[in-house]
Amino acid sequence: MIERRLDSYLFKFQIHLHIDDIEVLYFIQKTLGVGRVSPNGVASAIFRVRKQEDVAKIIDIFSKYPLNTFKFLNFLDFKRGFEIYTSSKQKTSKIIQEVETIRCNMNSQRSNFSLPVSYKVRITPYWILGFVEGDGSFWLRENYILSFNIAQSSKDLALMEKIQDFFNNLGKTVNGQDFNDVAKLRESHN
Repeated sequence: MIERRLDSYLFKFQIHLHIDDIEVLYFIQKTLGVGRVSPNGVASAIFRVRKQEDVAKIIDIFSKYPLNTFKFLNFLDFKRGFEIYTSSKQKTSKIIQEVETIRCNMNSQRSNFSLPVSYKVRITPYWILGFVEGDGSFWLRENYILSFNIAQSSKDLALMEKIQDFFNNLGKTVNGQDFNDVAKLRESHN
């Protein structure tokens, strides 16, 4: 998130979870060695990273392990704005305007959803586990039919197709090797 403060900016990273999951946030804080965890009202908790040197560490992590949803585009803008702002000793009106333009075209204001040509969706068992934790639903329908669902915006159709491929190929083998291991090997060579 890029927060405007008069003619300056604060770059921060946040994770909001239900208060029942506050221990997950403490684990993330301890593992990364940055940020603060606090309750956020009655029902939620938040992990915040505000120190600019710590935000740079978060940017390094997401540069090495890219996001798979269109949030990747917001990350790229966040990173670009951060680099422009922090690399400039003098915060000229040109720098301020450039960061403001980036900020005003992120998240719900985004109109361009074109991913870079080099971008590749990477589905791994650990990634899918975390994704299902956040966006999956399990329920019991009429006549005791068990259901599982993951819903995303149509902007993430390519991601949903990759998830479908992942689930459709679970347990399949290619030349005696698990399909998902073969897919990971192929990705690492591309």
